[in-house]
Amino acid sequence: MVCVYHYRHSDCCCKIVSGSVLKNAEESLCSSSSSLVVEGGFMGALPNAVIKRLLSEHGGGLRVSGTALERAVAATENYISQLAAEASASATAAKRKTVMDSDIDSARAKLSQAV
Repeated sequence: MVCVYHYRHSDCCCKIVSGSVLKNAEESLCSSSSSLVVEGGFMGALPNAVIKRLLSEHGGGLRVSGTALERAVAATENYISQLAAEASASATAAKRKTVMDSDIDSARAKLSQAV
C-alpha cells in the first residue's frame, strides 16, 4: 500500500509496494494523514501543477491548499483509472485492441450512473 500524501513527502507510515499502472486498486484512508491509500500500485502520474491550475481556473481563482491539491490529484487519477478500466472492458468486449471514442463515452456514462 502506498499513501499518496506520504509517498510524495517521503515520510511514509505505509508500506510502499513497487508497481506500475494502477489496476483494480483498493483504496482507503491513511490513518495518520487522511490521505488516499492505494493498494496494488502507486499513483502520481499527473503533475500537481496541472491539477492546481484547473482547480484555480474552474474554482473562481481561489487558492488551493496542499492537502486539498493532494486529494484532488488522487481523485483525478482514481477517476481516470476507473475510466480506463471501463473503456478497456468495452473495447475487449467488442473484440478490439484499441480503445475508441465510443468506449470512452460508454465508460463515462457507466461511471456517472455509479455515482
